Amino acid sequence: MLDLRVLQSDLINYLVHKKQKVDGYIADGGSIDKQTRLNIYSNAYTLRLRGVIDIDHEILSYYLGDELFDQLVQGYISAYPSNHTSLRDFCSNVPNYLKDNPPFNEYPVIEELARFEQTLLFAFDASDSTTANMLDLNKLSIEDWPDIKIRFHPSMQLFENHYNCVEIWQALKQKRTPPEVQKCDHSTWVIWRNAQRITEFRSLEISELESIQTFLKGGSLSDVCEQLQSHYPEDEISKVAVTYLSDWLNRNQVSIIITQKNSLTSQ
Repeated sequence: MLDLRVLQSDLINYLVHKKQKVDGYIADGGSIDKQTRLNIYSNAYTLRLRGVIDIDHEILSYYLGDELFDQLVQGYISAYPSNHTSLRDFCSNVPNYLKDNPPFNEYPVIEELARFEQTLLFAFDASDSTTANMLDLNKLSIEDWPDIKIRFHPSMQLFENHYNCVEIWQALKQKRTPPEVQKCDHSTWVIWRNAQRITEFRSLEISELESIQTFLKGGSLSDVCEQLQSHYPEDEISKVAVTYLSDWLNRNQVSIIITQKNSLTSQ
């Protein structure tokens, strides 16, 4: 009796690489010959994978156009065949493929655009979590404030870019002609899922980025204030730090406020 695992392995090798002979596994019958039936199944499999890439990278497909997108699909499926029953992470290596393979790697903005789309997906699909708000912050005594630490919501992501890929994405999303590719100063965007489960993003000033990074590393509000000394006059530091914290809370970007006494989240 044929081992099921061998049959499955041979079939997937045929579908992906077209190297394995599997017609001996196919029973005769009907008006369609074995090879035609195999081709139908193979084409359907490829179309299913193409559909996943098209859904996860809709804007990238617009940007590349049909010919280049077909080249991406064919090359990617061959280089990164699906190894899991779930297709949720099938596209995770698309940016790597674009970075490593011509003609795509001749235009770094393409890889950045793919990474931006994936980061949006990560934010949208992130696990649910409680969120803290200003009422939680106001419960704290003044003595607690210097030791405040926070945990950001799982949906919050940071995205770095060196080209105007975000502006290109926005134009294509709005069915407008995208701007010409421009290399820009290194910048960072924060991406998150709001209370209405809509993904949002905005660019960050370096001082806010460093404040986020300080909290991500386990630092406290007093550590953030110390870091802000390199950007603001001393009499403005506390106001800036509280403004950042308030903005993050109002945007549902914070899951937990941590003090030495307790952890605070909204119910």
